[in-house]
Amino acid sequence: GKTRLVEELADVARSRKVRTLVSRFADRAEGFPYQGICDLFIEHFATAGDSARRDWADLAPGLVSVFPGLRELFGDLDVTGTGEDVNDQGQIFELFARTLRRIAGDDPLAIFLEELHEAEVSIDALQYMVNRLAPTPTLFVGTYRETEVEASHALRRLIGAYSSDRRLRVVNLEPLDAARSSSLISALLGGGEPDPLMASSVFDAASGNPFFTIELVRMMIDDAGVTELGQSTLPASLAMDVLPETIQQAIGKRVDRLPDAQRDVLRVASVLGRAFQCRDLRALVPEPDDSLDALVASGLLRHDHGSRTDRLAFPSGIVRQVVYTSIPARRRRALHLRVAELLEERHRAAPERVASDLLIHYSRADVADKAIEYGLMSARTALRSCGALDAIHAAS
Repeated sequence: GKTRLVEELADVARSRKVRTLVSRFADRAEGFPYQGICDLFIEHFATAGDSARRDWADLAPGLVSVFPGLRELFGDLDVTGTGEDVNDQGQIFELFARTLRRIAGDDPLAIFLEELHEAEVSIDALQYMVNRLAPTPTLFVGTYRETEVEASHALRRLIGAYSSDRRLRVVNLEPLDAARSSSLISALLGGGEPDPLMASSVFDAASGNPFFTIELVRMMIDDAGVTELGQSTLPASLAMDVLPETIQQAIGKRVDRLPDAQRDVLRVASVLGRAFQCRDLRALVPEPDDSLDALVASGLLRHDHGSRTDRLAFPSGIVRQVVYTSIPARRRRALHLRVAELLEERHRAAPERVASDLLIHYSRADVADKAIEYGLMSARTALRSCGALDAIHAAS
């Protein structure tokens, strides 16, 4: 993932005696203006000695006027002088650039800025600093999630401004394929060979997302009570009822930012399943197409390439599960009942074709007699096609 790539690049820089500064931008609703840039300065001043701090008598008052929290990091240095006009962006941006230049001196400097999709006003400051420090040996590295940078985001303008500049490189990180996902799981197990069924279930749930893969495997190890990764014996199937808190928070933040209409469409879609027919969704939600287009553009849904019909799918089982569990229990049962009745009516002539789906929806709607009826029908259908495991599952 992008964080690991930044860590490796920072290690390379440090091994070559290049000064590095790293910061991560906070959630736009929780952070403060220029928070990520402030963290760069905190990292420097927190480790600077008293003698080094005395060299900042000219810039310290301005920095403290913009970031009052830096006051204590300057120790006994007098910071009561004339500061910057906090309403003058030009002065503030120039102060940031001069501060970074002072930190680097005449030496190379590598600056790592993570989660730039969470930044807003800081993007303009970043562009100013890049231009101002262009003649110096300074490397800026930023990471962001493509799906969270809409067309109007300032980061789009920043990247566009340097699109023809040979000094800019954009690196797209693709999801892991099944083989690399299995290798990552093996590394997490201390080199042990993962059970093929378990590795397959993790890959299916995480869809090659390294962060999701790591968190899922760690959860499974913890659930198994394992203390040493190399001795782990993990279940072959992945239970999706309980997901790591870190994953729920990461996906939950994205969903919470959606407009109400899109969030409602996404929740109804999660009741239909990992993949679903758009016509089923249209039968449950009035005029969902605009919301569906926006959700596909954001990456929260994708076209189901394994089907020739009008189908969409969640990018991973994890995303679908987080959205699904965010629905209040009463509404979830009501939605399952509506879906079950829709399928039952549509397939009245041959209900055995969708018996397994009807079993799922009626059981989750707490309609016992219908669940039993279609559960037995699904088991018999599975036995006729020699699907013993499916029959056992349906009967259970």
